[in-house]
Amino acid sequence: MSPFFSSQTIDRLLSNSLAKSSASRSYTSLAAIQSTASESQDIDIFLSNTWPASITQQIVAPLPDPRLASIGAPPLDDVVSKIRPRYHFAAMGGQPPMFWEREPFAWDGEDGRYTRFVSLGSFGSQNVEGKKQRVR
Repeated sequence: MSPFFSSQTIDRLLSNSLAKSSASRSYTSLAAIQSTASESQDIDIFLSNTWPASITQQIVAPLPDPRLASIGAPPLDDVVSKIRPRYHFAAMGGQPPMFWEREPFAWDGEDGRYTRFVSLGSFGSQNVEGKKQRVR
């Protein structure tokens, strides 16, 4: 599927569903966990080593480097659209990786769910011209 993800990796990632129950409940078997599985796969925080291919589409602010529009893994688009994370943190944004924060975007549907995407820059990276220095 891509140099980063195989179809088996995507299937295994999407097969992990969230449980509806509280943390105080103890499970004795996988069947007990599956019986309380949530129908929604929405998660709060998603970490990935690369960007979804479509994350640079329909953006308002320009990218810090135009080459960033062509990076990303298409299989990750399917994963992100199904799990709809509130926050998605990713690496590998450029050479060297640079910080970039996409404006929040809404998912289709009536629940008003938004995602914030943040590309993590490399530690000690140079400041982008015209940007306020971030405290490290």
